[in-house]
Amino acid sequence: MSARHMIEQGHPVRLTATDRDILQILSEDSRRTISDIASVVGVSRTTVKDRIDLMRESGVIRKFTVELRDDAFADGDGAGVSAFLRVSTTTPNCGALWSRIKAVPGIVAAWSVAGDTDMIVQLHARNTTELDRARETIAACELVERLSTEPVLRRWGVG
Repeated sequence: MSARHMIEQGHPVRLTATDRDILQILSEDSRRTISDIASVVGVSRTTVKDRIDLMRESGVIRKFTVELRDDAFADGDGAGVSAFLRVSTTTPNCGALWSRIKAVPGIVAAWSVAGDTDMIVQLHARNTTELDRARETIAACELVERLSTEPVLRRWGVG
């Protein structure tokens, strides 16, 4: 019974050693050409194409995808992510808070403001992990009573 007939009948496809080699190569780089894969695995181009087609039809390969850098969709200068933190302090002394947080990596600027928020802090980082790390460092400061984060989606304006 052929593999295609087995698929049509709803039977699972058994992976061969060649299939596993092809899958390993594709998992490392899904853009590898059929010719390249064939030369590495040591089979013909037709065999590689047929095996990939069969694995797609059977659902073994569900999709081909890409892995993006953390900053791939960043706006503005094309690198990194930004956010504004609204900080309420335990005491109305933004100068004291600034002296404690100004060395936190990622801080671009800070403003003392009037209202429910005492300070607005602008952060910029290479990725969300670094942004979150800076946010957590600021939130852990004993002068911070409450903190909210507003991620920047798009930058408008000049400069």
